[in-house]
Amino acid sequence: MECDQLWRLYKETGDHAAREELILRHAFLVRCVADRLGLTGSAGVDRDDLISYGIIGLIDAVEKYDACPGRSFESYARLHIRGAILNAIRARREQRRSWRAAADAIERAVRDLQQRLGRHPSMEEVSAASGLSEEEIEQVLICIESGGTALPESDAPLEEASDSLILMPPVNNHEAPSPADPGSTGTAEQRRVLIEGIRMLPPEERLLLSLYYIEELTLPEIGQVMNLTEARVSQIHTKAMMRLRAHLRTQADLFAAA
Repeated sequence: MECDQLWRLYKETGDHAAREELILRHAFLVRCVADRLGLTGSAGVDRDDLISYGIIGLIDAVEKYDACPGRSFESYARLHIRGAILNAIRARREQRRSWRAAADAIERAVRDLQQRLGRHPSMEEVSAASGLSEEEIEQVLICIESGGTALPESDAPLEEASDSLILMPPVNNHEAPSPADPGSTGTAEQRRVLIEGIRMLPPEERLLLSLYYIEELTLPEIGQVMNLTEARVSQIHTKAMMRLRAHLRTQADLFAAA
């Protein structure tokens, strides 16, 4: 069936099959617009993300287009596709800023409470100090892992900053992992501070770090050992790394001197 016939059928009867066929026939426009924008990577999104956003714009264009002589659907659709992609990226950036602000508030609360209490605070204490509900804190941790990728800190994802705190198997019979690589283990004082921070973690988080960094189990394997889902294991790992980062930032001068 010709496009003109499909348009007439869809606009006059709302035929679902005609709508789907029109979307499929013009899907190439999404790829063209996404590639021309050249935003892959630089905006924290990959090409598949751009295509997904663009498809939404194409669908909107098909539904709103009013066919008439001299009005090209391709030009009309390109504007909708481009607008949908840019709007989605703006919304994503705003969401990242919101998550980053919440993550910073959580980390500050953890750090301040650790200094004041001399131990890692409970979720209830962090909630009270940060002004975020426990559900909001859990959501931020989930976003860090999934959106993951989505929380910038000096243009780097939060999880990348967290995981730069590389751990290795303990030596000299210490129960806790130590930082960095064998060629730059740092001072004994740095080791003491990190070991102290790990020992202050809740038992569940200490166990997870031990299984991950010492036993070198994968997240699914840790989930089987701890009877947890892989998503929950990932969330606990992020929480543990956030606690350690907060602890180490209380000793920022010590580690900056390394």
